[in-house]
Amino acid sequence: MESEPSPIRHEDPLDLITQIVESIPNMVFVKDAVHLRFVLFNRVGEQLIGLKRQEMLGKNDYDFFPKEQADFFTAKDREVLDSGKPLDIPEEPIETPRGRRWLHTKKVPLLDEEGTPRYLLGISEDITERRKIEHMKDDLLSVASHELRAPTAAMVGTIALLEARAWPSLDEASRDMLELAKEEGRRMLELLESCLDIERLEQEEMRLHIKEIDLADATKTAVRLNQPFADQYRVRFDLGELVQGARIRADSERLIQALTNVMTNAAKFSPVNGEVRISMSAGDHGYRIEIDDDGPGIPADFQHRVFDKFSRARSKHSAPHEGAGLGLRLAQQLVQRMDGEIGFESVEGRGTTFFVEFARL
Repeated sequence: MESEPSPIRHEDPLDLITQIVESIPNMVFVKDAVHLRFVLFNRVGEQLIGLKRQEMLGKNDYDFFPKEQADFFTAKDREVLDSGKPLDIPEEPIETPRGRRWLHTKKVPLLDEEGTPRYLLGISEDITERRKIEHMKDDLLSVASHELRAPTAAMVGTIALLEARAWPSLDEASRDMLELAKEEGRRMLELLESCLDIERLEQEEMRLHIKEIDLADATKTAVRLNQPFADQYRVRFDLGELVQGARIRADSERLIQALTNVMTNAAKFSPVNGEVRISMSAGDHGYRIEIDDDGPGIPADFQHRVFDKFSRARSKHSAPHEGAGLGLRLAQQLVQRMDGEIGFESVEGRGTTFFVEFARL
């Protein structure tokens, strides 16, 4: 049961800050940077964990949670403090008196005047119910995708057969209708295949054929295969100088699929007669592919959802059929399964740069 908020007293700034922290509807905690002991814990945190703050202050995660979870929390804390940068953890489990809950946590280092981390601030939102709903949606999508794939494939095949046999006898209007039906059927089949690919990746059921490949060759192939798609949007792919002998371990076909999804996304959101620049560079430990566009950029309030399923940022440049919001999610899952990294940098109004990185052999 939620408690009533206390009336705000303005005479003491510290008291005001305390009341603000107590009024935040998410768990808020602060740990010292040396021993990671709790020095602050708000009311919502007490309700979530099931312990009074007096029982937690001065202690660390190992005093309350199973070692595996405490190891995870501590590793993330140290990552934030060592880097001096905030960290967003979309999902993390936590054991509570109400059973396992799932949190979306943001951790921020609190620095002193010299830039040294002194404390760690954490803000955690309970997303358990939302996560349950998402899993129900995933289950429904999985069933629908499996059940629809076969009849959709049969429909596409029937249309192709009809086109081959009846094309000469059809008038122009009928041919246009047949072409539209075929195109929409193929689009539906691609959507279903993407849904099933994501499901197999998330369930770790997709078998990847990992072997030594040339990253430059895969990148060049992806550009060549997708220029016709970019042509539909009157966008040009500009492939820069490639790093020769860039050997990595990956599934060549799936890597091209991942690069395709990022490249076509860049083309869709580029201005007419625009350019998407694809470049490659080598670092001390690996290789980096960058896909840079001059589109409208990704809105700041949408950036945390870029790799979510069915998430689409609207743009005046995008076509009516701008996709189902699965391409980037699939690209992320594929790259991560191949031990690569994928991310982006974007400024609204100035374009977006996606990057894919792989370790060198």
